[in-house]
Amino acid sequence: MHQGIKVNLLILIISSLFYSCSLFEKEFILPSPMATEASKVEVVSFTAHWKKVTGAGSYEIDLALDKDFTQFAPGYHAKRVSELAVQLNNLEANTTYYYRVRANISNQTSQNSNVITVTTKALGRPLVYPATEISATGFRLHWKKMPIVTAYVLDVATDESFTRFVEGYQGHEIVGLSYKK
Repeated sequence: MHQGIKVNLLILIISSLFYSCSLFEKEFILPSPMATEASKVEVVSFTAHWKKVTGAGSYEIDLALDKDFTQFAPGYHAKRVSELAVQLNNLEANTTYYYRVRANISNQTSQNSNVITVTTKALGRPLVYPATEISATGFRLHWKKMPIVTAYVLDVATDESFTRFVEGYQGHEIVGLSYKK
């Protein structure tokens, strides 16, 4: 038995043989979609999937930061889509999200689907290349560009455990892929 909203449908049958009318009332359950596992989980996005509900013209998806769906991700509260999957973008790295789906048939909306939990990938560490242009007063640092990153934070210390920072170089924000001291 599907969970869903009950829709009453009146069926009128006319028999030309007997010139009579019969009126039947049948109760239909508007089924809820079944949400399935997400795919293409990345640092700031993933693709949500669900199974087709026969007759559904569209679906609504909710994406929340809590399993009770009280904190929705911006732009993802009852977002209407027509496919059986949607890529959810502009998310936070290393964050747990919850999604659920509803089916729309005519002017009726089903109850919520089951809930799927997805955690976006963590943002990795930048790959730092060996320093160049080394002199008695400075050096140039280079690193590999990371996807989605717009700025980097530089710490320079005189020890490997980074307990003795060089003055002015703790939490120093840099835009770009190199820095010369």
